[in-house]
Amino acid sequence: MEFIRNSIAKIWDGLLQNIGLLVTAFVLSGGYLVAINKLQEFQDAVRKIPSDYFLTPLVLLLVLFGVLIKINLSQQEQLSKLEQKPDTDEREAHLVTHFGVW
Repeated sequence: MEFIRNSIAKIWDGLLQNIGLLVTAFVLSGGYLVAINKLQEFQDAVRKIPSDYFLTPLVLLLVLFGVLIKINLSQQEQLSKLEQKPDTDEREAHLVTHFGVW
């Protein structure tokens, strides 16, 4: 683990030392033009997808997620208001299955 951490640190240090050279090479080589073209291709591909395929399920999932968070927060609030623990049954528990009682 220490070897991996040291390797990542050396790579990061090398990147920081040469960031000016990398940015200059990126600008002079026209790398930003390629990046812009790829971004436009990606935007065009996303725009070709009908919005009903992902917006409707996305909205439904967001609503479901919001409701679940609200339920979770209300349950946490109710649990924090408990003054005493609920009574527990002192009897021995048994596992009941279709094979019988264990």
